[in-house]
Amino acid sequence: MLFVNVVLARNRNNTLICPNHKTDSEILALLPFRLQIASNDYSQSSAAQSSKNEVIGLHIQRETSSPIIFCFKNLYFLQISFTNLSDEYYPSRYHNKLSQTEMKNSRKYSSLLKLHIGKLKLTLNVLSLFNIPFDHVPSEIIRLKNLTTLRIEHAGLKHLPSSISELQELKELYLAVNKISSLPSEIVLLKKLKLLEISYNLIYEMELVLSLTTLFISGLKLKMLPYFPLLLNLSMTDSNLSSLKNFQLSPSLTFLVLTQNNFHGKIPDEILSLTKLEQLYLHLNSITDLSGISRLKMLKQLNLRNNKLNTVSSEIMQLNQTLKWLSLANNNLTVLPNELVHLRKLEHLYLFGNQFSFEQILKIRTMFTTNKKIKIYYNNFTN
Repeated sequence: MLFVNVVLARNRNNTLICPNHKTDSEILALLPFRLQIASNDYSQSSAAQSSKNEVIGLHIQRETSSPIIFCFKNLYFLQISFTNLSDEYYPSRYHNKLSQTEMKNSRKYSSLLKLHIGKLKLTLNVLSLFNIPFDHVPSEIIRLKNLTTLRIEHAGLKHLPSSISELQELKELYLAVNKISSLPSEIVLLKKLKLLEISYNLIYEMELVLSLTTLFISGLKLKMLPYFPLLLNLSMTDSNLSSLKNFQLSPSLTFLVLTQNNFHGKIPDEILSLTKLEQLYLHLNSITDLSGISRLKMLKQLNLRNNKLNTVSSEIMQLNQTLKWLSLANNNLTVLPNELVHLRKLEHLYLFGNQFSFEQILKIRTMFTTNKKIKIYYNNFTN
């Protein structure tokens, strides 16, 4: 493939003038770096094309960006990662269909935000900014009235403006790993917001956003959680939790992650009362007692890795109609109840890192020969 440096003209308004009568394939050939077509390898630069060979998506990874990338007339998705963006690169008049932009560790982003994103305010739907340092949300972002997804992570962001409520189409908001100490009360005005990710910030209190179905709040030091009536998915990893008494968990929850907390002994009743739970992740705690687990009649996945279980209650057999995935790895188990072999839906069972003797391992292998569907992982063996 021949790589050439392209010098593109600009008019008096600094608008890029793209090559005339060029197809997208011809423009691709003018780029000063190689693009893989329809590749899922995000370590390399790639392009996505429509059935008409129109370039509709670009993923640019670790390149020196060329302004010709803004000459594709049907571009909906642009992801720029670890790429040098020059202040001289201006968007063309042809990029009016661009709907998604992502930048990671780009060295110069201010002109792109003001000149590129600003011109996309009527069409941009998804904006992702990773590892681009700023302590406030640029006003240009608030003008993107059609945004449905906004991601500003690992940015050092200290403040979320009250004007965030102007993004009335917003459905997903990702703000993980920043320095935000509080959420503006106006966030409750985002009536379409379904997903909120604010893990690893400095937030101590939650605003009640009634429309939320997914909430990620890992690494926070919350003392209580208000009642989110529509919540289906909740993650509170690494939150120094030992009790859930002040946490109003929605009975609608189907997915719950409480990894790397300080739960000891029995699984808390607040969890066991969530009868619609399908996935429960309690690894990296100090659980010793599984009594009450049979109350979770809908449970499909249960992760109890890295706890302090000495025995497995036969009560788990009451999940034989639903449980498909079970991890008991890295506990203190020396024996396994024979009833486990009768979990008719079980497909994956993780047992490594326990105290099984070699004889017990052989017994387990023999025991499960009657149920070939279950794949077992224990110590250095897989059946």
